[in-house]
Order: sequence, then structure tokens, then C-alpha cells
Amino acid sequence: VARLLLNGIDVSIFDPDPEASRKVSEVMKGARRAYKQMVPGGLPKEGKLTFAKTIAEAVADADFIQESVPERLDLKHRVLAEIDAHAPANAIVGSSTSGIKPTDMQVAMKKHPERLVVGHPFNPVYLLPLVAADDLDQR
Repeated sequence: VARLLLNGIDVSIFDPDPEASRKVSEVMKGARRAYKQMVPGGLPKEGKLTFAKTIAEAVADADFIQESVPERLDLKHRVLAEIDAHAPANAIVGSSTSGIKPTDMQVAMKKHPERLVVGHPFNPVYLLPLVAADDLDQR
């Protein structure tokens, strides 16, 4: 969430945790401090953060959706089925699973199972690169 917002991307969150807003606010405070030190010349205009009342509302206009529920296949099935039912057909759906096979999760996605990818975050997400690669030109 922080990496997206601090790069000017709007984010919509659905989280049933009543403390979600406070927790995200705390993460954002730390992320802003870290980014200010890392980005010379300042940050872009911050993206807009919205808390949705339902999954359907959160994913309605999304290009990318990140599912980050606990590692329970039944729960992932419920959430992915709802995402699949309400998200735009071209939206990519990332799952933060660290041990469940994507094919086991895709079973719940009746419309567009092909759009599921595993996108497990490394913490703190706003500081670590998504993909690391060597400089192959030097070899």
C-alpha cells in the first residue's frame, strides 16, 4: 500500500479489521519518513487512499488487486471468488500466499482464473525491491 501511494497511485482497501485505518496510518508515517531519505528531490504527489465497505467496492475499478488474507485455502477461495466476480476482466490479481499453489487457489475463480499471480511481499515493502537482478552485461 505504502509503495503504491507514495508513487502517486490511488489505492482502495477492504479490510474487515476495525483497526485497519489506524494500522495503515502508522505504516504510512514510517514509509513517508523512509522515502524522504531515499528519494532526493522529493516525492511525487501521494495517491489517494480509500477504505471500501466491501470487496466488490474495493475492486470495482482496479487494474491490480492484491489479496493478502491469512494462509487458509477456504478463506482465499471465498475472497478470490468475490474478487473474480466483481473486478474488471483485465485486472491482475496478486496473492500473498507463501505456501499455497496458485492452481489450488484458481479453482475459486470461475470467470478469469488466468489472471492470478503470486505476489508475496517482502517487509518492509516500501523499502525492498520487488525484483532483484544481476547486471548481466558484465559477464
